[in-house]
Amino acid sequence: MSKSFFYNIVQIIPDQLRGEAMNVGIVLHAESGPDLRLRLIPSRLRALSPSLGRMAVNEWVGAWQNSLDRLDSPELKWAWLSSAMAPLSVSKAKGLIHFETVNDLNNQVEAILERMVMPQRAERDVGKSRKKRSDLHSQITSWLKAQRIFSRNMQDLVKHRVVGSYPLNADEETFAEFALKNGSIHVLETIDFRGHAHYTKSLRNEASHKAIVLDLAEYTLEPQSKRIALVAADNYREMKPAISLLNRKATNVLSMESEHDRQWLADFITESLHLPTLLPAVTEPQLSSLPSASISDRAAN
Repeated sequence: MSKSFFYNIVQIIPDQLRGEAMNVGIVLHAESGPDLRLRLIPSRLRALSPSLGRMAVNEWVGAWQNSLDRLDSPELKWAWLSSAMAPLSVSKAKGLIHFETVNDLNNQVEAILERMVMPQRAERDVGKSRKKRSDLHSQITSWLKAQRIFSRNMQDLVKHRVVGSYPLNADEETFAEFALKNGSIHVLETIDFRGHAHYTKSLRNEASHKAIVLDLAEYTLEPQSKRIALVAADNYREMKPAISLLNRKATNVLSMESEHDRQWLADFITESLHLPTLLPAVTEPQLSSLPSASISDRAAN
């Protein structure tokens, strides 16, 4: 049976006057009260404030947790967390995690921490280039450019254009891959499983990140906004856990191997941008030799 927990980002603000903040964890809205999941890294704390670098991280976290455990009710715990845990601060914006098992919950929590809290890989692995965009992302970008409806300028949202890297939360560096506007803003995320025979840890992390983006879009954008996930895979059955996760977060999950889904996307963009002529469907992936079928059928087979 599926369960849900809200969560908030936890920040550390050493000086309220300066207002400099760093994400250091999340807090889950568990039934027993706040469940802190912190990642305090001494080197990053020293960079934020020299005084923070002198603290014993494990002792500090242990003291916070012991203080929470001594309180009797969830209400008292939340009140203490909100008012007495300086220099920690809980952000007001909420996210939502859907899960079925404790392991599923922990995997999604780790994915959130990796994306929202931990240093970017470029900071930890000096000399490594930024992650390359997937072939599917490049394919959609090329198709939009060929139709002359793609832009990287956010102001072009109102000029019948699809824009790239739409900021859902710029402070937390969370961006949707594509966005378009038709009264409401709609977002599109791509995930490319082609070339992978099995559902690996790295693919699970990528799917979790896509789910986080779509989840944030649900709480940031208007209720009528579409959250579209476009998926390509050689073996949809192997990728069923990721597709199930995306189905919980997206309003529409489309398969690049489905002619119907590709045409639906083209028609949706045509209608949303009020274009005078219908857009052709996205080109069928050359790597696929599968017949047209819905993504639900592919994952089930």
